Amino acid sequence: MRELIDRKIQVLPTANFLTIEMHRKNEEEKYAVFFDVKKDVRKKKRILLRVQSAYLLEKFSFRQQKAKKVGFYTLIRSVYECRPIRA
Repeated sequence: MRELIDRKIQVLPTANFLTIEMHRKNEEEKYAVFFDVKKDVRKKKRILLRVQSAYLLEKFSFRQQKAKKVGFYTLIRSVYECRPIRA
């Protein structure tokens, strides 16, 4: 999760996000991390990132192939400012 700043994040139509890591030994194995990002309602100036699931992907689904990509800072800024994410 520390490397999210350097990664491109896929915006999925189900209001969650995805980042992929390729295994160095086998380029066909992809490790997917699905997460959501929300503005904290209890404390100001705080964003919550919650990992929903993480597992090896055998192949991309249609929605994952068509998902648009966004940078981490763009994602966080959009959530913080309550704006739609433009990917």
